[in-house]
Formats: sequence, C-alpha cells, structure tokens
Amino acid sequence: MTHDLERMQFNTPIAAMMEYLNVLAEGGVNRATRADLDAMIGLVAPFAPHLADEAWAHLGGKGFMLEQAWPPFDDALTIDATVTIGVQVDGKVRGTIDISPTATEDEARAAALALANVAKHLEGRAIKKFIYKPGRIIGLVTAPA
Repeated sequence: MTHDLERMQFNTPIAAMMEYLNVLAEGGVNRATRADLDAMIGLVAPFAPHLADEAWAHLGGKGFMLEQAWPPFDDALTIDATVTIGVQVDGKVRGTIDISPTATEDEARAAALALANVAKHLEGRAIKKFIYKPGRIIGLVTAPA
C-alpha cells in the first residue's frame, strides 16, 4: 500500500484493505488480534481519517491516528510457500499443479508430467518444447511421435 499511495494510485490499496478485512472476517470475531485491528485502522486513516480516529479512540488509543506510526510491513510474509500454476498442452489447459514459486525447471517438468490428464494428452506425441515461467505457467508444445 505504501508504494501505491506514494504513486497516488488509490484503487489497489482499497482493494488490498478489502482483502485483508475478508481474511480477518473468515476467522470470526476471535481471529482479529489487537495488532490486526491497529494495522487496519492505520491503513484506513489516509482514506477516512475521521472514521480511523473514531475507531482508534474506541480501542483506547490516545491522540489522533495521524500521530501514529505507519503500520509495519514484512516483505517475507508476502511470499507464498506454494503457488498453483496451469499446465498447458498445445495451448490448452490440461491441469494445475501446486509447486514452490522457486521450483527449478526439472521439478516443474516432473510435476507437470505426473498429471494424469497431461500424460493422456501426450500419448503418441513427442514434447517439442517445454516452457516454464516460474510461478506462472507451464506450456508443453508437442509434435507427432
């Protein structure tokens, strides 16, 4: 959000706040910690300062939200352990795999070829080209065997 706000792009921070709120709401009332609520109020403050000040006061905060530090950010927490990527055979999606975003091409190839639907569409065909965009997609281009 910090980067988007500095560039005066307001739609993505609002969408990010909505996603964060949805994640907090999934766990019910007891999921959100005080730190979660403080962060959410801090993120809302540039867009709705009066609402943020009211929420801050309601939680027992002193002063105005404007006087508080911007919520901290840890980039390491934004990296997923696994990502779901599509596997295409001749331009058509034939399955998906869950794999580390830093998986090597060999690991990705092994996971893709292990899919039953992919194997079915490779029968009688030779792999002409293997395309791997880490964390995004795998493409297999085939030719008759």
